[in-house]
Amino acid sequence: IHFKRQDPPPKGKYLTAFQDCLVISGQRDNVNNFAFSLPLSAETGEIGSEYFPNDSNQEIIESKFGDKITALAPLKDVLYIFHKNSIHTISGSITDISGISYQIDLLTSEGGIGCEAQATLQELSGNLFFLSKNGIYSINNSSAFPKEVSLAIQPEFKELATTFNRQKAIAFNWVKENSLIFLLPVETLDDGASTAYKYLTT
Repeated sequence: IHFKRQDPPPKGKYLTAFQDCLVISGQRDNVNNFAFSLPLSAETGEIGSEYFPNDSNQEIIESKFGDKITALAPLKDVLYIFHKNSIHTISGSITDISGISYQIDLLTSEGGIGCEAQATLQELSGNLFFLSKNGIYSINNSSAFPKEVSLAIQPEFKELATTFNRQKAIAFNWVKENSLIFLLPVETLDDGASTAYKYLTT
């Protein structure tokens, strides 16, 4: 028997799994809410991933810039919540049904670093990569601040900055080559051409 309410999941644009719970964000009418499901019940073995008690299993994470959540992704034991201009982290346990035992921290709101598109979030070599407003960045659980990895192509990136649609950008993990490919769609061209950048690990 679950100790919490068994509300159905909310509708949202961003889904991920964290600590064996389903996490949902990007709700149309509640743009800075992230909700997480009940965990597997140790007492009954019942899976609670379809239950989202709205009286407890959710949080509102605001950005001081007034923008909405744009992406979320886990990296090991930390969940990253992105706005366009800031990054928050969630650490601790979200599966403790006896009470709140997790912590929400603002990682950065400096330099306008956030994530422009959920589809650009990719994990490679223990780092989480993402497209920000001014370039491609990486972060890991031991970093105090995101690191820009697109410095070598910064002139080209700035040249395209006013022509490509950041919200439709996509990143791919090329596992065989141990590389990431970022596809930046240029919508101003009549032929629908796109520009692809590849980031190679050392």
